Amino acid sequence: MKHTIRQSLIAAAAAVLALGFSAVQAENPPAEISASEDYVNQAAIGDLFEIRSSEIALKKSRNDDIREFAQMMIEDHTEASSNLKVAVGEARVPVTLPTELDEAKQEKIGQLEEAEGAELDRLYIQMQIEAHDEALALHRNYAENGELEPLRDVASDMASVVESHRDRLETLHDDLND
Repeated sequence: MKHTIRQSLIAAAAAVLALGFSAVQAENPPAEISASEDYVNQAAIGDLFEIRSSEIALKKSRNDDIREFAQMMIEDHTEASSNLKVAVGEARVPVTLPTELDEAKQEKIGQLEEAEGAELDRLYIQMQIEAHDEALALHRNYAENGELEPLRDVASDMASVVESHRDRLETLHDDLND
């Protein structure tokens, strides 16, 4: 009889654990990988580029408006990276955020490192315009079509931030070309 009670208790415990595991799985379904991973990687590399290029501009530019913009880029994109990391955890996307730039963006960093004076300012602003256009398209697309809510929320928030950066870039571009 003891053996039967023990077996019943083990079977009941296994059933409870299985039900609990099923409930957790239903509540937190596995992440859709492909589009979400791609979004996360592109967004993270974009933030890295914004931060690194802005660190160069902050260090080398003598234009106070560009230095102010560069400081804002460092702060805003550091915060964006942090928010993205939190959303990746909430969405359970099994991805490691990149810590290095892709080859094309690394080449642009090299160009900025070599540039000086007004050439640096113009190059930095042009690269920022291009990067922000890419980022705006990326974030808007995921905000509208992405499959994971935590990432959609981050994408939507970032689209608004990138739009404001883009507006400021237009003014800086116009000021440099007057």
